[in-house]
Parts: sequence; structure tokens; C-alpha cells
Amino acid sequence: MLLPAPEILIFPGLDGQPSLRRGLVGALEPHFAVRAVPLPNALDHDYRTLAEAYASTLPDRPVLLVGESFSGPLVAMIAERRPDVVVGTVFLSTFARLHAPRALVRALLAVPFRHLPMRLISWAMKGKDETLSLRDKLAESLRQAPEPLLKHRIRLALAVDVRDLLTRLPVPMLVVHGRKDRIVWPWQTRVFRKARPDCRIVSLDGPHMLLEAKPGEVASAIRSFIADLADLAAGGAAATLRMQTAT
Repeated sequence: MLLPAPEILIFPGLDGQPSLRRGLVGALEPHFAVRAVPLPNALDHDYRTLAEAYASTLPDRPVLLVGESFSGPLVAMIAERRPDVVVGTVFLSTFARLHAPRALVRALLAVPFRHLPMRLISWAMKGKDETLSLRDKLAESLRQAPEPLLKHRIRLALAVDVRDLLTRLPVPMLVVHGRKDRIVWPWQTRVFRKARPDCRIVSLDGPHMLLEAKPGEVASAIRSFIADLADLAAGGAAATLRMQTAT
């Protein structure tokens, strides 16, 4: 029995907009149904309420959840609530528990974002992989999210901790990170490995905005992961058939 090709749902990073994920959507669409899911522009949500809202609207067919940066913990919470349809999770440039110096966080939340140079933000997010086109897209995407909303999401990200949740998550996990990530340091992968020794970790030569800078390589890692899920499902079905035949 073959595993039906899952629909891929991509939950975006801090900006919450689908626009920066078009490269990955395009790289996956020839093979799968893909949808980038926007985050609501509302201050009355936290991770729990977001997870409950999205879990209740998942389609009644196999889905693969991709959580980028801010949305990594969200994807874990959704998967816990819907093991009946979630066949796997992909954690992309993200974290289980985010660590940051308190003084730096207080300064960041106190300063109006419009006073932060776009070149500095782009350097942190994209590093040397940036292009003028992608910098413009990043700037436009951040402009679409009000500053109070962005700061609200930063506070949520700093408070969330899904390490225990990962240990009991009932689905396979893929962790993809960039070796040049200046936001979520690569050592975060060790947290995933400790929580789930069976998770697959893929390290790519790229920045925090890995999905936007390396969409083809990220898509290749996801396609390989889905192929292994299909093999695992086929192997499980064959084992079940052998047991039934033996009895």
C-alpha cells in the first residue's frame, strides 16, 4: 500500500506572509500540492490559540507541516493535535527553545523598527547570500506586518518551549538549518537531536532565510524526506501483511 502524496503546508516566519515562500512553493509544486499559510495579523493570539485554530482546519487527508523560524514551535503543537492527518514535520531555521541575551532583547523591543537600518536587518537574516531583489522583498514583507505585531511575535518566540513536546511528537521529523544562520544558531539542532534521536538533520550552506536563499536545496531535502516516509509506510504495510498471513 502506497502512502498518498501529502499536501505540504508551509507556515512562515516572523513576518507571517506567504510572499517570501514562493520560491519553495514553486520548487515543490511540480511534485506536490503546496500551500503557504499566512499568520493572522492579530495581537490576541499566542502559540496555543494559533495551534488550536490551524489544527481544527487541516484537511482530512495526509499533510506535511513545514514550520519556518517563528512557526517551528507552532508546527509541533499542530502536529500533536492532529496525528490522524499529519504524516511528518519539517523544522526549518527554527528552534525548540530560543535563547537570547536579555539586554539585547530589551533594546530590540524598545527601539522603533523604522530606526533600524534595513541593511543591518538584511545582514542578520540573509548574510552574504543576500541580493538586492531579496532585500527588497524582505523589506516589503516586514512593512506588511505592523511593528506591534512583530514585537508581539518576538515575545512569543522568546517565551515558548516545545522541548518536551518534541519527545512525544508521534510523527517523523526533518530539521533543516543553515550553517551561516545568525539568528537561530546551528547548535540548536542538538536540541532537536536530544529530544528526538531519530530525527533527520540536514545542514545547508546558507543563512537564516534559508527557504528564500536556497529554495531548491530545501525542496530537495523535503522531497527526500517524503520519499522516506513513503518507504516507511510501505514497509509497515508489508510487515502487517506478513503478520496477517502468518496467523
